[in-house]
Amino acid sequence: MPSLSMKLLLRLLFSILVLPLASCQTGAPYQPEPRKDLGKFLAQRVTLLVTLSDEQASAMMQTGGKLSVKDMILSTATPVSSSGHLLTNAHSVQELKPGKSCVALYSIGANRKLGKVQVLWKDEVADLALVKAPFATPYFYPWTPRDRWLPAGTPVIHGGLTTGPEGHLGSLNHDVMGLGRRKPILHSLRLKPGDSGGPLLTLSGELIGINRAVGFTGVMSTTFFTESQSVRPDPAKIQRLIDQSRPVPTSP
Repeated sequence: MPSLSMKLLLRLLFSILVLPLASCQTGAPYQPEPRKDLGKFLAQRVTLLVTLSDEQASAMMQTGGKLSVKDMILSTATPVSSSGHLLTNAHSVQELKPGKSCVALYSIGANRKLGKVQVLWKDEVADLALVKAPFATPYFYPWTPRDRWLPAGTPVIHGGLTTGPEGHLGSLNHDVMGLGRRKPILHSLRLKPGDSGGPLLTLSGELIGINRAVGFTGVMSTTFFTESQSVRPDPAKIQRLIDQSRPVPTSP
C-alpha cells in the first residue's frame, strides 16, 4: 500500500495530467461559421484510394485513372497537408502487400492528379494510417482547433466518396475534444462501404476526424441504422509525422 506521501504525490501527478484535459472543455464551445462554397471546397479535396495489383496499377497510371478492375479495393482518403499527405483507415491499406499497389486519385478537373502512395504510419487500434502521395495536394483540410471543443448536436457532414455530402447533414452524438483520442466519435451520418477513410467535417469544412465504421442493429430480418463512428487523432502528432517525412533541405 502506498505511503501517505506517495498518495499525495500520485494525486499531484493526476492533477497535472488531468486538469489540462478538463480545462479544454470549460470554455465556450467552438461554433465555426458555415462555408458558402462548401460544395466546391469538398470537390477540390476529394480523394480516392484504389488498391490493386502492381500490373493493374501501372495500367491505371498510363490511362489516367480509367480502368475497370473487378478485384480492386476502394476507399476514401483525407488530404491533411499541401505535400501529398493523406489520412485514411488502417484497414483501407491492409491489403497493400508485395505485388499490390495503392493509387490515389486526387481532386477533380484541372487539379486532378494520381500516383502510387507510400504508407508512412499505421495505428491498428485506432484504425488510422498516414500515406504519402508523390504529388502536391494544394487543397487539404485544416483541423478544428486543438484547444477548443465541439458540443453534442454540432452539425456535421462527411466527404466519403460512396455517399457524398449532398443532403447528408448529421450531428455529433456527444462532445468532442480538440486534443484527439482513440475513443470513437459517434455521429448520425449514414456511412456506406467506401466512405471509410474520408473526413468528418464541420460546416466550415474543418476536419474533426476520419470516418471508420457504421453501426446497424438487427431485429429478425430487419436492420436499423444506429450510429456511425469516426476517430480523431491528435493533430499535433499527425503534424509531427508529416514534418518527419519531409526531406531535410540542404545548403547549396
